[in-house]
Amino acid sequence: MPTFKPIRYISNEPSHCHTLGLGVFDGIHCGHQNIIDQCDTILSFHPHPDIVLRKNSDLKYLTNATEREYLCPKMCILEFNDTIAKMTALDFLDSIVKPIQPKTIVVGYDFRFGAKRQGCIQLLREWGSQYDINCIEVQPITHTDDTIIKSSLIREQLQSDPDHAIQLLGHPYIIQETVIRGDGRGKTLGYPTANIKIDPQKAYPKAGVYYGQVIHQKTRYNAAIYIGNRQTFDKKDQSCEVHLFDLKKDLYNDLLTIEIHGYIRPDLKFESPEELTQQIEKDILTIQTKCQTLDSVVHDAVAPDQSHQSHP
Repeated sequence: MPTFKPIRYISNEPSHCHTLGLGVFDGIHCGHQNIIDQCDTILSFHPHPDIVLRKNSDLKYLTNATEREYLCPKMCILEFNDTIAKMTALDFLDSIVKPIQPKTIVVGYDFRFGAKRQGCIQLLREWGSQYDINCIEVQPITHTDDTIIKSSLIREQLQSDPDHAIQLLGHPYIIQETVIRGDGRGKTLGYPTANIKIDPQKAYPKAGVYYGQVIHQKTRYNAAIYIGNRQTFDKKDQSCEVHLFDLKKDLYNDLLTIEIHGYIRPDLKFESPEELTQQIEKDILTIQTKCQTLDSVVHDAVAPDQSHQSHP
């Protein structure tokens, strides 16, 4: 067997487990959750294989490595590089999966592995039979219109119908990033916002106003969320800003976990700051009503580990 460079786990190197799930799990959507619920350990890959293999160099993540681990703490994330990409299917199983010593392996209906995607469920079962490992193939989950739930579909829906994208995910859309310095315009308008660092590899919902919650230092707050390029002030760069209800402090350089629950309205250009302020007042009232169905403040919310900020 060829000699490969040592593999590297970005987080949570797996130990022996009973049931192992394999896949990328970008977004951790309803289909992924059907696999995750059956496993005590999940093995994911980052960067996305499609990026490394140059099949889709411009792919945007629904969930980066940190966000995947936040949504699924039992997830172990393996750095996917050219060395792993060149492994044959059997080398992949022998070098990466076998040391984990699972009793059962669970994969999705479209899971492929090994160079040139040569590995399939049949090969996996044949290999597993040598080591008394049971292999389960999970069938696709469909939405109400019989559409198969896939990460690629959700990326498309984020730009056309973000509420539908959130339904397909089965959980709020997550953005986990640090607060950067803004121009202070929100405070001038009477609604101070925390400006969120933009990740060029992250898929953001279409420009507009959203409602949701933000977790800051183990506390969950209802929030108004803006994504857009601030047309009223003739800005061009993309911006993500959050206005947290019931929290008035400088959040600069703090790590926030933003949970987008739903879409309110498109991004609009207003004739004046005063007209924008009037619209913000209406937005806040709408969002407060929407958030009545959410827990306004939950003190036992999970706090993301700030050491994970360096994940790709």
